[in-house]
Formats: sequence, C-alpha cells, structure tokens
Amino acid sequence: MFNTLPIFNTIYNDVPQPWQIGFQDSAAPGFTGIIELHNTIFFYLIVICVGVFWVLGSSIYYFNIKNSPIIHKYLNHGRYVPIQKYFKLDNKIKQFISIRTYSKLSDNQLKYEKVYENIFNMKKDILNENKGKSGIYMLTNKLTNDLYIGQSINISNRFKNYFNLSYLKSKYNLKISRALKKYEYYNFSLTILEYCDKSDLLVREQYYFEKLNPQYNLLKVAGSSSNSKHTKETKVNISGNLVNIYEKFSSSGFKLIGSFVSARRVGKFLGISGSTVKKYMNSGEIYKDRYKFSSK
Repeated sequence: MFNTLPIFNTIYNDVPQPWQIGFQDSAAPGFTGIIELHNTIFFYLIVICVGVFWVLGSSIYYFNIKNSPIIHKYLNHGRYVPIQKYFKLDNKIKQFISIRTYSKLSDNQLKYEKVYENIFNMKKDILNENKGKSGIYMLTNKLTNDLYIGQSINISNRFKNYFNLSYLKSKYNLKISRALKKYEYYNFSLTILEYCDKSDLLVREQYYFEKLNPQYNLLKVAGSSSNSKHTKETKVNISGNLVNIYEKFSSSGFKLIGSFVSARRVGKFLGISGSTVKKYMNSGEIYKDRYKFSSK
C-alpha cells in the first residue's frame, strides 16, 4: 500500500465561525471565484453609491437660490419656469402705464410696449431684445407691488448692470438696488413702458413719475437716479413744456391719450403741422371735434 504523509491526507475546509458576517473560506476553486466576484461587485457598488449621493447632496444644498442666485442658477431649472414671455398687468396699474407715445393706437386704448414676468428667468430676452433701444422702464416687486421707474439710452446695458451683483453693491444707496438684493431677481417683473428718442427721456420719465408715484424712486424728478442735478428752472421746464392730447369719448368726455415734449411732436403723431397744434391749443378749440390740446 502506498504511504503518504499525513499532511496530504487532510483537506483544511474551514467551517463557519460564530456570528460570522461574510462567507466562510472556500475549499474549492469555483467557490473561491464566486466570493471574489461578490466582493468586487460590492466594492464598485459602494463607489457608485458614494458618487450618486454626493451629487444628490450637492444639488439639494445648492438648490436654494438664496445661497448663490447667479452661479448656481442652472441647478434651479425646475423651480421657476416662465410660462409665457409677456403678460397683462392688472387693471389697477394698466390704466396708468398703458401708454405708447409715438405710434397710432387701435381701439382707443393706450398700451405699454412689453412685460417680462420674471427678470431672473428672462435675462437673455431682456438683454437681446433691448439692445440699443432708449426708453422708459418699470421694475415691479411682485411681493410688495412697489414700483421703480427708470430711463436709459440703452436699456440692455442698464440691465447688464442690474444683473451684476458688484454694481448693486456700488449703488447700495439706491432703494431699488437694496430691494433687488433683498427680494432677489425672480420676484421682480420688468415693464417696458415705452421706447422713445433720447431727447424725450426726461419728459417721459417725469410723466410716469406723476402718474404712478413709484415707491422705489426717492426723488420724483426725472433723471435724479442717474445723479443729474436739476435746477428749479429745469424742473419747471420738464413739467411745464409738455403738450397733452385729450381725445373725445362719447361716454366719458375727454381722456388723456398722450403727452409730448413739443407741439411739433404732437403734430407728427396726428399727421398735422406743429403750428396747427399751437393754434388750437391757444384758442382752446377742439380739433376736428375730436382732439383737444393743453399744456396743463
């Protein structure tokens, strides 16, 4: 009989230990491979889980726009979605701001140019659609309904500044700058009240000051937000040189439909000469039994 050493007659097959969590050591090559596969799968599963939960945790942390409204705005894609580009204002504000000076209007109504419901989500539209355009604009706080009236020779450039946080800090003495930082961009809407010539900006801005009495404008004098100094004579000229057009309505008499910087502008609007406008304004007569002109 063939004799062998005792070490070759014994298979060391480990047995489970009390309270053992993992697999017991295998005594066969096949089961050894299964254990190695199991360990490899769980290693990569743990790595994947750590990565996924890190991304989820970062998204949850940065989802709050208050932490960083500019840098992390793309993480907020599901929160503030603009439904439409323009919307109608409520009747209380609409009756004051719906004026468009330099084109004839239909249905005897005065209209504002356009409204951007959410300046945060519609930033690109605001900048692209107002390049090189001068006019009067209004910012509305949708939480408090407070208004700010402003004018600019380039509305697009003006709002590039508004979207710059360092600019707001440098203009912290302005009430609107503090409001934009406090209430944040997405709580403000922008109304383009009208586009007009650069020479008419002061007059038209003053017109809306008097009509809307905006809360964020501390000085109700046109141009004061751009640090322009006005003498007493300038203030009188701004408010006193306006020529108002009143149109006759059968039901409610005459209604103001527009204000212009000169009689020539009024004539251009109606397709008549400036001298004709002055003639009817001085005499107090009604032009074609429809329009009345006044400097008051």
